Amino acid sequence: MRFGGVRRCIAPFVCAFSLMRLLLPFCFAGIGKMMQKSGMTPELEQLYSHIASKRPVQRSKFKEWMKVMDAKSDYSNILKKQTAELGLAYDEETGRLKYTKDFEPVPISYEICYVRHGKTAGNTEPRVYQGQVDYPENALNEIGLQQAEDAAKLLDKAVADGWKPDLIVYSPLSRAKNTGEAFAKLHPDIPTETMDSTAEMAFGEWDNMMVKDVDPEDTAHLFYLDQNSLVKADKPHVLTYEGNREIPAENFVDMLIRMKGALLAINEHEKVKGKTDAKVAIYGHSMAGAALLILV
Repeated sequence: MRFGGVRRCIAPFVCAFSLMRLLLPFCFAGIGKMMQKSGMTPELEQLYSHIASKRPVQRSKFKEWMKVMDAKSDYSNILKKQTAELGLAYDEETGRLKYTKDFEPVPISYEICYVRHGKTAGNTEPRVYQGQVDYPENALNEIGLQQAEDAAKLLDKAVADGWKPDLIVYSPLSRAKNTGEAFAKLHPDIPTETMDSTAEMAFGEWDNMMVKDVDPEDTAHLFYLDQNSLVKADKPHVLTYEGNREIPAENFVDMLIRMKGALLAINEHEKVKGKTDAKVAIYGHSMAGAALLILV
């Protein structure tokens, strides 16, 4: 069955995208839940509880930060225009997004199988904000490599059942690309494309910082505690492995805009355009996947 163009999602396991018009906070809920599961120690659990208890202070700082941003660049009005163009709106108190009556799914001409990358050290407690970084600790670990192989076998079964991608799209980040290569090597006849626009959300100076090491009162925590889509770091991340290239921070609205562009660009790909039954496998990330789920 086809729902809004998305057939199925494979993380290290298969999960159906039922794609009802979900409440957007649901798309972020897994982040907070993941921080309460694998590898959690009593000390970390206590620390995360302390961070959560500081939410009133974090929210107060968020309001002040918004005032500063408005003074610099009319931030609120820009966000209102951006979200309206997506058929969304945001709550000024929490930064959460919601659908408006004007929302329309991004018009895509193909079915999607979206595959999140396998496990990395950054996905293991104590977790980090793992965005557009590709340091050794962001690569697939032993578990992640096995998950990539397992996911490849699952999608290979789908191929045997008649769902064969016309195109494989990779995020440029190695953890996603290597996950996809496990499947691509089984089907060397399927063309592949690396698309920068499918990369993970950029967290700026928070990138690769352990959540536990971020000031408990920092607004960074609102991203997963409140599903705040507006908050972002003030400073860029500096990539030491690329000559200190700076990656500016994004908020989740930026991620949505970028993913919409990626979906529309795939419409025009030579392996997709003009086909009535095109199928595309996309290998990406959690927040990029959340954006896709919202948009289609």
